[in-house]
Amino acid sequence: MNFKYLIFIGFLANFYSAYSFAQSSRLYGTIIDAKTREPLIGVSVIIDGGKLGTVTDFDGKYEIALNPGNYSVTYSYVSYVKVDINLVMPATGELKQDVELVEQQMELKMIVISASKYEKDVRDETVSMEVVPKTFINNNNPTGTDQVMNRVPGVNVIDGQANIRAGSGFTYGAGSRVAVLVDGLPLVTADAGDTKWSFMAIENIEQIEVIKGAASALYGSSAMNGVINVRTAYPTSKPETKINTFFNVYTLPKNRAMGWWDNKAEIPFESGFGFSHKQKLGQLDLVLGGNSFKSSSYRQANNEVRGRFNIGTRYRFKKLDGLAIGVNSNYQSGISGTFFIWADDKAGAYQPSALGGSTNVNKGIRFTIDPFIEYSLKKGDKLSLKTRYFKTINDNNSNQGSNADLYYAEASYFHEIKSIAVSLVAGAMGSISKVKSDLYSDHDGYNSGVYVQTDKKFTNLKMNISLGLRYEIFAIDTALGYFNRPLTRFGVSKTLGKATFLRASYGEGYRFPSIAEKFIRTNVGFDILPNPVLQPEKGWNAEIGVKQGMKFGNLENLLDLAFYWQEYNNMMEFNFVVSPTAIGFQSQNIGNTRVAGIELSTIGQGKVGPVTIQYLGGINYALPFNKYRFVGEDTINIGVGDYLGAFFRNIFKTDTADLKNILYFRNLRTCKFDINTSYNKFTLGIGYNYFSLMDRINAELLFVVKRVSNYIKEHAHGDHTWEMRLAYQVNDNLSIGAICKNIENRFYYIRPALAEGPRNFTITANYKFN
Repeated sequence: MNFKYLIFIGFLANFYSAYSFAQSSRLYGTIIDAKTREPLIGVSVIIDGGKLGTVTDFDGKYEIALNPGNYSVTYSYVSYVKVDINLVMPATGELKQDVELVEQQMELKMIVISASKYEKDVRDETVSMEVVPKTFINNNNPTGTDQVMNRVPGVNVIDGQANIRAGSGFTYGAGSRVAVLVDGLPLVTADAGDTKWSFMAIENIEQIEVIKGAASALYGSSAMNGVINVRTAYPTSKPETKINTFFNVYTLPKNRAMGWWDNKAEIPFESGFGFSHKQKLGQLDLVLGGNSFKSSSYRQANNEVRGRFNIGTRYRFKKLDGLAIGVNSNYQSGISGTFFIWADDKAGAYQPSALGGSTNVNKGIRFTIDPFIEYSLKKGDKLSLKTRYFKTINDNNSNQGSNADLYYAEASYFHEIKSIAVSLVAGAMGSISKVKSDLYSDHDGYNSGVYVQTDKKFTNLKMNISLGLRYEIFAIDTALGYFNRPLTRFGVSKTLGKATFLRASYGEGYRFPSIAEKFIRTNVGFDILPNPVLQPEKGWNAEIGVKQGMKFGNLENLLDLAFYWQEYNNMMEFNFVVSPTAIGFQSQNIGNTRVAGIELSTIGQGKVGPVTIQYLGGINYALPFNKYRFVGEDTINIGVGDYLGAFFRNIFKTDTADLKNILYFRNLRTCKFDINTSYNKFTLGIGYNYFSLMDRINAELLFVVKRVSNYIKEHAHGDHTWEMRLAYQVNDNLSIGAICKNIENRFYYIRPALAEGPRNFTITANYKFN
């Protein structure tokens, strides 16, 4: 081709480009919340169904270059009503289009992050999830997040260890089959792998999301049995400061002889004070919070004093739209006594046994510092880097302390292809644990992993499909060798009707032993014994479920029914062992196990006449089974048919004596329900909790622990508790309340030989500064 033709073609191309630019117009504007008037960050602006698009910046502003013509523009934001506008772009110049978005009035359209690591309507998820809104948290005056978790259907926290759908038993202060996170960062310690629920900034929780079932593909080892993710709140355009205080006192039990404080000046009580402050300072978001707590426990010498302070910051760069950096930090210190088992189930129920008494005084410090970087691109992609340093110091008066450091980092990338309705999240993580301890000696742990998950929405079929893959490497002391695991997950959800949502999922899970489980040696009356040859476990979880939305007048309800099936190979459990040289607990691989169950849960809110109602509840039945039984010297595999026969025969039975293979320390049946009603300035709440007897306990433990067998006979049908709450809104700033827990003053336990509290009364006061 002649060179002059090339020059001519280049000139034409340059002219056409310049002409196109000259003829293009600029669509721009600001998108705000219709009620609060604050700008909305990350609103999707979609042109002609996805041919072009952008998102709003940190000031709620957007702009996009368009050629002259007619366009359909959609403004979409999670938890807000979508807005569609038809407009005509002028031949030259610009067009300003400001939009006010209205928040969804249906509170049950809950937006979650945990199951997919990006925002999604809970009804589109392919796994079972429970969402606990902050109103349920605030109304119950919990002193730790574990008290909130014990209100969630299918979830129990026993001695600080989370148990979802009977997937875990009793593991005293070591190891967890449930990943506990705060804003996506793990809160399990480097040494014991445990969670200190009071360490969470409960005064600043926005909502809690619970994934039920294996979630290791996204969250790694400790997510074998599920995930609890606590999401905290950032400030809005208006500063907010709150303070709260409470005082709680315990009455004597029905059997007055049990109350060691009878006719004494020392009466069991709890008191606390907390505050929170959230404010925007230009481009800086600032969150402050704190809490103090003191307990003179109803369990003799199980007293506690602690204090906590947290700070959160996020700086949004004005000249670099979408870029934000920040540092969050939390510090807690405290001192407490140890109470392991009662003296007996009569007069000594609230006094420590000589075998496991409150002889130790524990001093603890927990500290986190979490630098992070987030970058949101205009086309909707998101990049993030989250890091954490987690310091744990435990010291006591018997030279059984530990000092642990956890270094954690995770990078993730989110990409959405709107034209084909595909979302992709991928990431990599790594952690290093450094432990120096009298309990375990000195050990190092290493963990790294990569993951990817993609979701595809088929609009015409009203169906979502999710696929996930993870590869993980783990080691405790590299000389002992490395473990690695590839994992997959699959899920599908389909909208069957206007408010009917069907889902099915399969996910693999695994768990590596913690340093404490392998190497701990201590004494709490009983010995806690090491097991250096403890091996990792692996398993899978499958479920099918349906979520049904219903509306009765102004009352909206989501009803969820799920059938689940869990299989564990080489399961790790703390077993009670008796040998010539020791009596106590040891983490062991107990073999291959199966846990199947049925769960029905509900959440709802609305109005009945002038009364506003909000409720959460559910029932769960599970049959946790060892797949093998021993007959003489032979091992017999219990087939699926035999298992299902036992499952359906025992759904409504309370006597499970014929089930010899039930796993230890499980409640087969639970029922929980919590309701709040509001009228004018008054709020009335009622809570109910039923749990079947944890009757499968090691025979050796029954022999050693006095009178537990008598308790089992007297409580063969399980037990229940009621509570009632009453609050009054004095004015726009001040509210006061009263709570009565264990109204019937029942004597009961959840974990054997550890009595729960008798009837108690709490007075609360909350003040909000304008």
